[in-house]
Amino acid sequence: ALNDKKERDRVIAELDFVVNKLQGKSGYFYGGITADGEIIPEKMSPDFKSIQAMVRKNADALFWLIKHLQLLKAQGYGKSVKPEWENAAKKLAAVFAKAWNKHVEFGQYIVPETAEIAVYNSTAGAIVPAGLAMASEYFQNKEWMKVAQDAARFYYKRDVEKQGLTGGHCGDISQDADSESAFGFLESLMALYYYTGEKEWLNRAEVQAALGATWT
Repeated sequence: ALNDKKERDRVIAELDFVVNKLQGKSGYFYGGITADGEIIPEKMSPDFKSIQAMVRKNADALFWLIKHLQLLKAQGYGKSVKPEWENAAKKLAAVFAKAWNKHVEFGQYIVPETAEIAVYNSTAGAIVPAGLAMASEYFQNKEWMKVAQDAARFYYKRDVEKQGLTGGHCGDISQDADSESAFGFLESLMALYYYTGEKEWLNRAEVQAALGATWT
């Protein structure tokens, strides 16, 4: 964002690495990789022999991939944006939308190879609506905006209104409330207000900001 060539070159190298080394066949990303190129599982269970990854990290990946593409273009470096990056972001948005349409759920842990949901529930996908709203505008896909709004309404009613807490963002306290999902969901509500201009999202964001303020 500082418009510095050295940092921009580093970001380009990082995006190349992430897109080429960490995206699974389904479109979801794996959570880590060793220096030797071995994928690091974030969770293993007897029901799923395949490597699992956190939904939260994939949500962040979609959000920040689109942010990078938007920023590079806004700064006049649109030619630096590689088709592989856009394709990776598009595949990730598509698999999130497919998961929602099939399960009405993003899950907490997924299998990047097959797109199966390995662990359900929680607010692990709190920032997915923001990523999908941004991707919807970037790729001109109206379906993704609908999924973003449906998911945000679901999380707001179930977790904010009924429970008064959000969780699922932290791998080490996966069943507990956490601040990261609270602020991730705030980002989603503000993104929806930004792209739709509908006051309902701003009103919900105000409530969510109050929930975020309890984390001190």
